[in-house]
Amino acid sequence: MLQMISTKMKNACQIEPGLFDKYNVKRGLRNRDHTGVLVGLTNIGDVVGYQRKNEQIVPCEGNLLYRGYSLAQLVSGFQRDRRHGFEEICYLLLAGELPGKDELRCFSEYLAELRDLPENFTHSTILTIVGQDLMNMIARAVLV
Repeated sequence: MLQMISTKMKNACQIEPGLFDKYNVKRGLRNRDHTGVLVGLTNIGDVVGYQRKNEQIVPCEGNLLYRGYSLAQLVSGFQRDRRHGFEEICYLLLAGELPGKDELRCFSEYLAELRDLPENFTHSTILTIVGQDLMNMIARAVLV
């Protein structure tokens, strides 16, 4: 019975190959030249994984950009200056620019005010939840 249903499912889910071209559907989120398909427009993040040289696509080391800034360079600066960088990245993503010293101080203080959890939250909401996966348990705790 299971084998029969499996065969029926495979047959029922077949898509005629010509339809991909007819409707310009991209397989695996790739164009014919193997470049990535643009799936949305944003000025928040970008990923660069290739360069075009002489009409050829040349793979390159991947680069993740936040608001035009290379994440690798941002992290390198945080590490060099022995800063955590979390608040700076949050500010960058939200405001579209890196914060100045005063902006960072005010933003960090604001986040710190909102950071405290209600009394007994850890014990009553997280530690008493039963489950196999700690991350799922924590995610569910946030929804409470």
